[in-house]
Amino acid sequence: MLALLIAQILAPATAMGGGTRSISLTWDPVPDPDVIGYHLYYGNSSGNYTTMIDVPNTTTATVLNLPTHQTYFSVVTAYDSTGIESFPSNEVSFVVPNLPPVVNITNPVNGTAFNGPRSLSISANATDPDGTVAKVEFYEGTTLLGSVWAAPFSITWDAVPVGSHQVFAVAYDNDGAATQSAPVTFKMAGLNARIFQLYGQGNGKGQVSAPLPSGNYAITGACAAGSTISIYASGDLVHWTLIGTVAGTYGSYFFIDYGAANYTRRFYQVSGN
Repeated sequence: MLALLIAQILAPATAMGGGTRSISLTWDPVPDPDVIGYHLYYGNSSGNYTTMIDVPNTTTATVLNLPTHQTYFSVVTAYDSTGIESFPSNEVSFVVPNLPPVVNITNPVNGTAFNGPRSLSISANATDPDGTVAKVEFYEGTTLLGSVWAAPFSITWDAVPVGSHQVFAVAYDNDGAATQSAPVTFKMAGLNARIFQLYGQGNGKGQVSAPLPSGNYAITGACAAGSTISIYASGDLVHWTLIGTVAGTYGSYFFIDYGAANYTRRFYQVSGN
């Protein structure tokens, strides 16, 4: 008799979708050819199931839009084409977990150098997949540089001293979960230091040489043979100017910035293959 068959429900697995929490439940199939589907029941107290989901003849169902930190109890039954329903399975309980926030530093860019000491804006992008971001903290090592409770998540670090610095952000969501960003390293050079470096996508395209005897700089790197490499320069990381192109030969390129001697601060971006 179908009424004597019991479906064995298995432990729930969590899933995420569209910024809401959902729980996927899987159970053992009932070995009866007359079974055409299952009923999944769940509720907030043991033995009291306030919601039912009709599941076709498959052994997985997903419960959508569940609030975090709530405990649910669930059983499953099998039924045949005449509507006869089995006894319920074993009961399982689960707590809907909270997803932590996501955070990354957007300014400064990793590897950037600045003339200083000077004030510097430190910014982060922070989101939460199933709630809201309650706070973002900015650190250098164990030193708290500042906290922001609403977007945009940005602070000003006054009089950043000369030297190398590594900063990171920690985001907290409305349920107290925290995530630490990847660190970002930058250098604060002296006021009279000359700064010449690749920036952004150029970091993966090559390197800037030590100053040549003329005071100019060379940009070199690997590339596909026969490709054309374009070199862009900027003094403020905002306005970029194409300063030249060079053909790649034997898997590399070599370009001299003959105007570099006239600058104390020059950033380069490289495009091409």
